Amino acid sequence: MSELPYEYENYKEEIIDGKIYLMAPATPSHGITMAKLFLAFGNYLEDKPCLVFSDTLGIYYSGNKSKDHIKPDVSIICDKTKFSKRGYEGAPDLTIEILSRGTMDYDKTIKLKLYEKMGVREYWIVDNENKAIDQYVLNNENKFDLIRSVSIVEDWEYEMLTEEQKQIYNTIIKPTIFNDLEIDLHYIFGWSLE
Repeated sequence: MSELPYEYENYKEEIIDGKIYLMAPATPSHGITMAKLFLAFGNYLEDKPCLVFSDTLGIYYSGNKSKDHIKPDVSIICDKTKFSKRGYEGAPDLTIEILSRGTMDYDKTIKLKLYEKMGVREYWIVDNENKAIDQYVLNNENKFDLIRSVSIVEDWEYEMLTEEQKQIYNTIIKPTIFNDLEIDLHYIFGWSLE
């Protein structure tokens, strides 16, 4: 019997419509960004009714008999009545996925369509490499609208902007489900492993 090239027991498993997807273990940069987002929401939600979870919580979305589940990198849950012994039985209010080369297409297509179908109110796709976040919000027709793309530009890129572009350039993202929370992308991406 030949050995597998990877240790698959360290992979996170998700099941969507009966199909198993294995997510590679997070890189250090993925882990740091996830921790920063978790802390930003966790600090804000202190003494509030909603909770923040990392990718350790299974979200079961197809009823209590189904094994279909996902594990968002970060999820915000405000309805505490849907917890069960195996995880959460329903749609989070906000989910966040941090892109990696192996999951980029998965997060932008399959997960986006799934979260939309589930009725997740807001979905963020975080791009570490480009220091950017795309913010999707569920509209009245239960479809996601991309309402904002926020990014940090390099100093030389900033200098290339017109005066009008410089005036509207902003690195703050605000979740629509919490109108008084502002998160600066410099906090999320302003770390270095060097």
